[in-house]
Amino acid sequence: MKGEKERKQEIGEKYSDGKKMDSLINDEVEKQEKGEKSSDEERLDSDNKGEIDEKEEKGRRLRVEKILDSGTKCEVDKKREKGEKSKAEKNLDSGNNGEIDKKEENDENSKGETRMNAERARWIIFQELKMLADPVHHRNFREYCTHVVTDEINEVAAELLKAVVLFQRRLYARDPAKGAIKQRFVCGLKQTTKLMGKMSCIIMAPNIQKCYEPGGLDDAVEKTLQQAKLQEVPVVFALSLKKLGGLTHIKQNISCVGIINYQGAQDSFHKLMALIPAAKEKYQALVRSRQQAILPLSTPPPPAPPPSSSGLWIFGPRRPVPSDAA
Repeated sequence: MKGEKERKQEIGEKYSDGKKMDSLINDEVEKQEKGEKSSDEERLDSDNKGEIDEKEEKGRRLRVEKILDSGTKCEVDKKREKGEKSKAEKNLDSGNNGEIDKKEENDENSKGETRMNAERARWIIFQELKMLADPVHHRNFREYCTHVVTDEINEVAAELLKAVVLFQRRLYARDPAKGAIKQRFVCGLKQTTKLMGKMSCIIMAPNIQKCYEPGGLDDAVEKTLQQAKLQEVPVVFALSLKKLGGLTHIKQNISCVGIINYQGAQDSFHKLMALIPAAKEKYQALVRSRQQAILPLSTPPPPAPPPSSSGLWIFGPRRPVPSDAA
């Protein structure tokens, strides 16, 4: 039989072994729990990390999309700005080109105007010099006149115009329609040139004002005189602008009066036509005398003497060489 001490020792060892086992079991349980917890935690952590990664990726994607959107917006804005700038530049270029074209046109027009003005000035100076060189013509007797204006011619022309105007007014007072159709005279260069085929004669003022510009009075006078010459219509230079307007009862100056029908004033008409040849002869004689007086001033200087065989100019005959000098 074992003693009490041994029993106690065995019991103590068992007890200690039981404690050890319990402690080991508890340790293992704790380890297992910790391992499960750690595995669960790892799983949870991995899940959380996956969610966090997905969130981060989403955030990154959103950031990238925002950056891309901002970049595309910036590019679009830049393109728009470039397009607007290019449009503005084109507009400016077109405006500048238009301004340049306008400036060039203005320069060309100004050059043309200066040329025209220079030509007009030369023509005016030439005409003034011509008038100074030819004192036959003056302000009240222009250079288009072909005969001398005398008092007798003025009186007969005034009588003829008074008679023609009187008959025309009487006819118009009786029958306005008939008076408008059967005109005895017309006033002005334009109407006279238009009805030149019906004219019996033309009475033109000798003091029509000067107008050297193209399409002016000088051109109209020249056209009328050329038409009259072609159709052999006699032209009488008499009276003045003011007197012609007064005789025709028009309250303005009249450059010429074209007489279509002179019936009832035949005596005045024939008398006037008879005075014209003598007046033309006087005019031609006056022009000739003036030209002879001006001729010495307008003759060119004599030509220079020819050079000698030695290349020296000879001014007059050579003097004889004395025998001593030889």
